Amino acid sequence: MLKIILQRFRNNTATFGLISIIGGFVTDVLQPIAPFSSYIFYVSSVATLIIFLAFLFKSTLREKLSNSLVLALSIMIITGSISLLQNYSDNDKKGVLASNFKVFEKFQNQLGIIKIQISEIKDVSIENLEETKKLSEQIEETKKELGEKIDQISPENKLDQSKMKLHYLIHFAHKTISISLQPVEKVREFYFSEDGEIYNSLGFLDELDTETGLYKPKRIFEFIEKWLPKKKFYVKYLDINSNIKGPFEIELDLVNELKKYQKKQIKNNTNWVQFKMNAHDDYASNSWNINPLLINRCALKKIKIELDDEYEFKAKGKFDSVFITYKRVMFKGAELEMPDCTNELHNYLRLSSYAPQSYLVCSTYENDKNTTARESCKLSESAYSITKDCDEKYRPDIEKTKFCFISPEAENKFLGDEKTLSKILYLLRYEEMRFWPGDGLKEIKIQVEYYDGETSIYKTFKIENF
Repeated sequence: MLKIILQRFRNNTATFGLISIIGGFVTDVLQPIAPFSSYIFYVSSVATLIIFLAFLFKSTLREKLSNSLVLALSIMIITGSISLLQNYSDNDKKGVLASNFKVFEKFQNQLGIIKIQISEIKDVSIENLEETKKLSEQIEETKKELGEKIDQISPENKLDQSKMKLHYLIHFAHKTISISLQPVEKVREFYFSEDGEIYNSLGFLDELDTETGLYKPKRIFEFIEKWLPKKKFYVKYLDINSNIKGPFEIELDLVNELKKYQKKQIKNNTNWVQFKMNAHDDYASNSWNINPLLINRCALKKIKIELDDEYEFKAKGKFDSVFITYKRVMFKGAELEMPDCTNELHNYLRLSSYAPQSYLVCSTYENDKNTTARESCKLSESAYSITKDCDEKYRPDIEKTKFCFISPEAENKFLGDEKTLSKILYLLRYEEMRFWPGDGLKEIKIQVEYYDGETSIYKTFKIENF
């Protein structure tokens, strides 16, 4: 038996030795990837043991198994030797050849790059998988929480569009008040109601919307209101996608709305001071006023006026007569307290203007200055039977005289509150301050304080600009 093994070993030494050496070489070079030398050593050891037992107990198979036994034994010896050398080398991860020869180390580095890249891809894939898993869990959790919150919303707690705010602009005319609706989206049609039950369309303009090809909806509705009560309206509208929005409740405190409207009028008017030049008056030919402020005085608390110097003016006012007259006054500046309009706005008919002139009534009287002379001429004709053609000689010379005094409505309105009426009438002088062209008035500065406490900056008005 031993002779057979030795005989086979002598005959195949070169072949089996070469195979074993090549296999050991490959496993040593691939050591950075995995310890193949150890794996093959263990496999060849088991194979050698199994073949040897069969060789020992099956005499009939000895001839056939002898070559396999020699090959397995050769591989076991070579790989075992390499594994043993690897364990005792300086860097067992590189292998014996790479530890001693740079060529094999360089080759291993190339194999190592592949290994590193594969490892990095694997790590990134694992990391992405974990992140995706976490994100999916978060999404599921959020969906669950959102669903619970939606389930908790009762019909009473759902969005009530009637509580949403619909913007609007308001305009006060002499007898009417108009409201312009200002939604934040494009609208096809507006519907209006006073009781919240019956809605009527506001209609359409004779103008096409170039974006939709439809007629533009009317967005302004008017109502006649001489008083200033609190009012409530309801509005719905059809949006561009034919969805009904609303109802929107518009509750108006018209007293407060008028104050806000007058404040806006003052802010939008840049000419707070008006100059009138070359008026037909022998006493004073020019004048200035602050009528744009006085018309909207319900929006004001104070008006401060500063002139570049002190001047003499012919001021209009109620002085020592029941009539409104003119009086000479020296003036350089003043701080005017505006009479509060709140009580008047709540309890009396709305005025188109709250300037002092609105509280007066004026009448114009015509007087023919030639009446006396003409009548005297005619008496002379009758007494002496002389024709003098008195009508031609003393043609009518009409002189118009305007008399103004406090209106009965104003007196009744402020009955028991004469102090407020006096403050209003005091402002008459600022409706017309007459002066002489040669006096040298150059500029007027104005600052106002609004009803809500907001104060403007000083605005300067130069006479040379008028």
